[in-house]
Amino acid sequence: MLVMANMLFFTSITVLPLADASAVFFISPVLITLLSVPLLGEAIDRNRIAGVLLGFIGVVIIMQPSKLIDGRPDFAMYCLPLLAALAYAVMQVLTRKLGVASKASAMAVYLQLTFMSVAAIF
Repeated sequence: MLVMANMLFFTSITVLPLADASAVFFISPVLITLLSVPLLGEAIDRNRIAGVLLGFIGVVIIMQPSKLIDGRPDFAMYCLPLLAALAYAVMQVLTRKLGVASKASAMAVYLQLTFMSVAAIF
């Protein structure tokens, strides 16, 4: 997931302004919060739900869905950092889930070894 998140984000900054790609990627805390409910069984209160909604509205404003109506390809490019944020969020939630049974140091080593192996292939 980390490799996918990095690949998608780095691809997005080649086709989008850095500020836009970074701003869209900031939806990852919102996605982590939403994914923690079904995958970890955590409960979220009203304040967090309000934060999630505000964060989602902010990303929608940045992505400007009117670009989809115009048929410009720019809108599709905004999906790259969005998918990167989703991959990053899944990685964070899975790390939390695995952290119960595994040591943090072991997970960090395996994560970096996997990342370096895939990067070496590219």
